[in-house]
Amino acid sequence: MHLPRPWRDRAGRFSWLKAIVFAATLVPAVLLAVALWRSFGPGGGTVAGVGGPALPGPALLGPALPGPALPGPALPGPAVGGPGLDPFLGALGPRPYTEAIHIAGDWTIRFLLLTLTVTPLRRFGRWSKLLSVRRMLGLATLFYVLVHLGLYIADQNFNLVNVASEIVKRIYLTIGIIAIFGLAALGVTSTDGMIRRMGRNWTRLHSLIYPIAALGLVHYFMQVKIDASIPAFYAGLFLFLMGLRLALKLGLPATLPTALLVAVLSGPATALAEALWYAAATGVDPWRVLAANLDPSVGLRPSAWVVIYAISGSLGAGALSYWFGRQQGPRGRARPAMAAG
Repeated sequence: MHLPRPWRDRAGRFSWLKAIVFAATLVPAVLLAVALWRSFGPGGGTVAGVGGPALPGPALLGPALPGPALPGPALPGPAVGGPGLDPFLGALGPRPYTEAIHIAGDWTIRFLLLTLTVTPLRRFGRWSKLLSVRRMLGLATLFYVLVHLGLYIADQNFNLVNVASEIVKRIYLTIGIIAIFGLAALGVTSTDGMIRRMGRNWTRLHSLIYPIAALGLVHYFMQVKIDASIPAFYAGLFLFLMGLRLALKLGLPATLPTALLVAVLSGPATALAEALWYAAATGVDPWRVLAANLDPSVGLRPSAWVVIYAISGSLGAGALSYWFGRQQGPRGRARPAMAAG
């Protein structure tokens, strides 16, 4: 029996792209395993965290929004210094299992969004080789969500009866387990053999990735309870990726202006999603949330960071399109798919 070699392409040749992506999918797991070992192994104690790079974006906690006192809890705002993507040099804290569960969940969302990024980036950036790593990113998503679930079971002292009871009683856990089962179904059917056997049904089944992603984001919103900055940020990126797909379905060209238009519109969509969530879950006046997105004194809300990331990604895809257009040489004289105009 031959062991799989994820760093090779279909022709059996070594692929730098697949090798780099494969190694990158393992880094968070290795760091998380080391952190847990140091927490529960000989010596124990608080150790370096493994949540992810400290990128700009909405942070977990921040100052309450200014304004007159209104019924309901204060609305958290973004703090200075990062997106709440846990820094590699943070700490697991006094409750290592809880922190590890959150880290694994964060990486599940990140790899899920990366998986959904492949198709738009291939279309808008004309990078066809990206398709070779889509399955790998999807399986990485499944791996981290299973780690997320496994850590939760460990935190419950492996009492499966109690785990099942909690899943039934707590709606956000019920939603989460439905999303996990959905990802498991997609992972099991991701082989070449299953693609051949299922035919068109395979495409129909794997289109469930979109509602599964939505369920995962709802689970994230519900478990953070009050401060929804980070899930709102991820939800905004999801809306941007869905907007790119919708634009193509409506017949808009896969060009830079199209991507930039969707990027700009993703900001108001994110603000609206955030406002509706606060209104439904915490009783905060949604108009207050929307107003905060227009108030520079409050700082950058998730909607602004989504626009920044979306525009940056669109420009990056445009650069890729220009590069691959140049690589074609004068023979094709094809206009780059992401060229302006």
